[in-house]
Amino acid sequence: VTQLRTGHAPLNAHFHRIGKAESSECPAFRHHKEDVAHDLLQCPAYHNYRERLRRGLQRTHRGLHLSHILTEPKSIPHLIQYVADAQRFAANFTAVQLPRPHLASCDPLQDAML
Repeated sequence: VTQLRTGHAPLNAHFHRIGKAESSECPAFRHHKEDVAHDLLQCPAYHNYRERLRRGLQRTHRGLHLSHILTEPKSIPHLIQYVADAQRFAANFTAVQLPRPHLASCDPLQDAML
């Protein structure tokens, strides 16, 4: 979410700005800069995912506006779902397995053995 908010997401506009891509163009929709606004609001390659995002945001009484998507706390779960569904950044990130918390039993002797 922070990368999307700051424009440092793994999109061609950012990669071109830092010298890691030859062009800032969207690979799916040429002649349009692949930036956060284009990815979330315009790119036809993600239309179906965007519609799910739009439906989720309507339940929070917010429209599909970039400022609301990136800043409203109720919009963030829908944004995260969009990114996960579209697998937009899957090539740049791997899934992180968080450790499961240790759950103590009700038996202090058994807990001491753990």
